[in-house]
Amino acid sequence: MSEIQVREWPELGELTICVVQSIKSNGAYVRLEEFGDRQGFIFIGEVASGWIKNIRSYVREGQRIVCKVTRVREDRESVDLSLKAVSEERRRTRIQQWKDEQKAHRLIDVVNERAGTNEPKEHIQILTEIFGSLHQAFEEIAVNEQAFAEQDLSGDWIEHFHKVAFENIIPEQVIIDGFLELISVAPNGVDAIKDVLEQVEKLCDEEKEIFVTARYDGAPQYRVVVTAPDFEAAESIWAEIEATMTSPVDGFTAKATRA
Repeated sequence: MSEIQVREWPELGELTICVVQSIKSNGAYVRLEEFGDRQGFIFIGEVASGWIKNIRSYVREGQRIVCKVTRVREDRESVDLSLKAVSEERRRTRIQQWKDEQKAHRLIDVVNERAGTNEPKEHIQILTEIFGSLHQAFEEIAVNEQAFAEQDLSGDWIEHFHKVAFENIIPEQVIIDGFLELISVAPNGVDAIKDVLEQVEKLCDEEKEIFVTARYDGAPQYRVVVTAPDFEAAESIWAEIEATMTSPVDGFTAKATRA
């Protein structure tokens, strides 16, 4: 697996992944999973709210937990942590983020193998800086294959990166946007345009989590946004939109163009 960039210390207030190493009467020592061999300590009062009769009822050796950094003591090479300050929702979200990043680094190895080069590994840091995380970079290019070009990133490895992302990353939503060019010189032109826009928005299907919006974007253009749970559904809706544009009437023309 490609090497994950290890930061030296977490920031104050950051939620960090920890593994419980040893449990004492006054708290628990943990390893900071994302910071090499750095160690942290959870005082017993920060393990859970209220009086704690037995700390082992709340944590155990080898357990992976999420803690909030309450103090960074660089001179003692340790941090103070709080387990009770992390809600169950935030814990699940942070664990999922960590798992996603682990997966992203495994996918980088696949990219590297297919491209036959170590070049993708050299881009991990810059991709993280641009997109916030390596997994987010995979998500961005899975949705938009031009995402890297927009960030002025180039190279033969990008084609492999995009294919790996498309095969392995399933975003929560897929968004396709484009423009309708609607021109009418007929007496009932306004009504004809309204009819087209209504046909487009009728493609919405809330049960399937498919949403379509069409908004005026400056004559003669209307911006259309299709939101769907997957690529197949989004592309299908866009095909229907294009089909709607292929039947112009006298004095009226319509054209759909992807953004």
